[in-house]
Amino acid sequence: MKTKIIIVILIILTAITLLISPATYYSDYGPHGGIVKPTGDYQIEMKHTFGNLYAYLLTKKSTPINNKRISCSVRYYFPDNTTTEVDLKPYEEDGFMAETTIRFYSCKVTFNLPGKSVSAKFENEKPIVRK
Repeated sequence: MKTKIIIVILIILTAITLLISPATYYSDYGPHGGIVKPTGDYQIEMKHTFGNLYAYLLTKKSTPINNKRISCSVRYYFPDNTTTEVDLKPYEEDGFMAETTIRFYSCKVTFNLPGKSVSAKFENEKPIVRK
């Protein structure tokens, strides 16, 4: 009887571990705490906090890429189908930043590297309400 109880408990614990593990080990968050989107041979991480928008270019393995010889811009999309584009300034060694109080619906972050351009579109993490 004890053996059956132990086996049932082990099966339940194994099932719980299998259900929890993918959520624990897989994350859409990058090394800087932002949302990550794949784009070709790269990934783009975007973080929108405290009136600032941060963007980072990452390798496929989520390693940040130095921001030298790279430029970055963001195109903001609004609910009324208008857009505006802003150039981001280099931030520390691997990022770009822009101060923003713009209430946008979504945005497209574009990195310009020597010989190529990569971009990804992000929904606003703090959505605005449509009337």
